[in-house]
Amino acid sequence: MRRIAIALFVLMMTTVAHGALIEFHDRAEWEAAVGEFTTLDFTRFDQGTTITEQYAELGAVFTSSNVVLVNEGFLNDGAGIVFADAGTVEFDQPITYVAADFNGFLHFELFMDGVFVGASVNFGLGGSGNFGGVVSSESFNTVVFTDPFDRTAVLDDIFFGPPIPSPATLALIGLAGLLGHRRRRSSS
Repeated sequence: MRRIAIALFVLMMTTVAHGALIEFHDRAEWEAAVGEFTTLDFTRFDQGTTITEQYAELGAVFTSSNVVLVNEGFLNDGAGIVFADAGTVEFDQPITYVAADFNGFLHFELFMDGVFVGASVNFGLGGSGNFGGVVSSESFNTVVFTDPFDRTAVLDDIFFGPPIPSPATLALIGLAGLLGHRRRRSSS
């Protein structure tokens, strides 16, 4: 019996836990849930531009084949990005939410330093003007966008959350709060 208990414990310890995702099909609901976010809209680029590090100052780097298209099919602003296969965006800091306006269908896969965190449902009803967004219980620093039916993801805009404070930053915030509380207490 003891061997079975040990085997179950080892199995439990080696199982990879995946983050729980909350999925949104409505942009207003997603925005209300997340608060602050950054928008990548591709309007400043010419037709056919390949996007790589142009959004690095905002914390996002594109690491897969893609091209900017400019046409009326992108309802928000007339510009969007097409990923020939899976579209990968890496963030310089961990985040917990991402979304996109897209044409066709869209699927998200989330990773943290190469480790799978979670995947979304297949968003979309075909055509243009669709929205899909996720909020993850675990942070991630890479998102892979795909169209689950033909692998060509067509995105109008991409939205993502602000970086999660690092553990060191959180510790400093906590220490500052503790010192502030201690000073108020000693001055009473």
